[in-house]
Amino acid sequence: MPFFYVLIEGVTWSIASQIVTGEYKYRSTLNRRFNHWVTNGVILDTYEELLDKYLNTHNIDELHIDSTDIQNKNMPKEHTYKSFKLSKQSMRLTVIGDNNKAVLDYSIDKAKQPDSVLGYNLLIKNNINMKNKIRVYGDKGYHMTDKKRNEILKKSKMELIVPKKRYKRKKKYKTKNYKPKRKRIRHSQQMKDGLKRRVNVEHINSHLHRSYKRIDKIFEKKIETFDAFVKLAISMILINKL
Repeated sequence: MPFFYVLIEGVTWSIASQIVTGEYKYRSTLNRRFNHWVTNGVILDTYEELLDKYLNTHNIDELHIDSTDIQNKNMPKEHTYKSFKLSKQSMRLTVIGDNNKAVLDYSIDKAKQPDSVLGYNLLIKNNINMKNKIRVYGDKGYHMTDKKRNEILKKSKMELIVPKKRYKRKKKYKTKNYKPKRKRIRHSQQMKDGLKRRVNVEHINSHLHRSYKRIDKIFEKKIETFDAFVKLAISMILINKL
């Protein structure tokens, strides 16, 4: 179908019309049909059905969370922010994946907030129904207070695990000539092994950008259309994992 060709190759609707029909004049028809899918919930229903089927057929041992910046091309600037990494107007795609490199949840945000805020909002409102407590590994950017971690654990049954600072100052009374010593923080072997497996979610982000070029940059003028392309890409990943 031309929709998948646009998603994978990142071409415009005009080029997709030329490839499928041999003429450029059907580009508006293809765009209108895709928007019809979006407004009628066809892509959303397919995405939710595939996700439920994946969760019912796979045992989820642990999850990983990571974020990436996506350059904005056509969306109004008030809906985006200037990325520190890209030095361009961008949005932030936050992804939750498992060890099988499947995407189980995501969010698209105007990321003026740090990763800890975006991660908290995603984990507290996630669409994954877990029967038992499960660990979610993230990098140092997702460090949160104990209160927020307890809220996530209570509402979504997810325990957020992030690495601590390498050194911690000892608590002692400061005097004029006293310099507090730093105590090295050591992580358990279980945490070290889990953080090493965090590379899986980085591979997911890399796969999304390389294999589905339409979501490598935001060419749409509406967030709903871009979100539909993201759902379509995740649906294709889930199909390959089933």
